[in-house]
Amino acid sequence: MIGPIYGHKDNKNKEQPIAIIQFTNKKDFKVINDYDKKKFHAIQNLIGLSIDNTAEIHSTMNVTIAVRDAFVTLERLLFESFNDDKSIGLDNSIDGRFEKINELLTKISDIKR
Repeated sequence: MIGPIYGHKDNKNKEQPIAIIQFTNKKDFKVINDYDKKKFHAIQNLIGLSIDNTAEIHSTMNVTIAVRDAFVTLERLLFESFNDDKSIGLDNSIDGRFEKINELLTKISDIKR
């Protein structure tokens, strides 16, 4: 038996196959029956769901890493800003840091969407 593997039924990945699966005859060379076909279709769906879950985990990890990187930069900028002896209104570099902080906060919000 040969059949396509689709992504999870609840998303658009169902439209295009993401892999092909093939099962050969039973080792005792009996005819493939309806029960075998049901098992084959269950395995097709399980593999498709597993591939989708792997992709979802990968996406989640990328978002987590991007948010962490933004927070590390944000922490550095805040630390530099509050350890500076100059007044906020008198130094353009501090104002620039706060602009970067605002940009990072916006980036974090956009990443999580």
